[in-house]
Amino acid sequence: MIVDYIHLEIFCCPECHSKLAHDKGDNKTTDTVSRLICKGCGRIYNSFLDYPDFLGSKELQHPTRWVKYVRKVYAKVYTPVTNIMFVPCGG
Repeated sequence: MIVDYIHLEIFCCPECHSKLAHDKGDNKTTDTVSRLICKGCGRIYNSFLDYPDFLGSKELQHPTRWVKYVRKVYAKVYTPVTNIMFVPCGG
């Protein structure tokens, strides 16, 4: 299992800040996906290729609608602009 290489002592549950452990319950985990379980609150976090997913299906929260709009426009403009910037460099 790939997740065995994660050093769990540097991670904690983002909700209750308790320690995490590898979930050894069922055999549904694969070589690329495994699960971490919180020892305090019992929440389960998937881990994909050694990267724990602590957000799950939560969305990014924006403080205001204006910030949400600016980030949405920035995300659409960023990649094309950076591609154009690297053309003179041969990229």
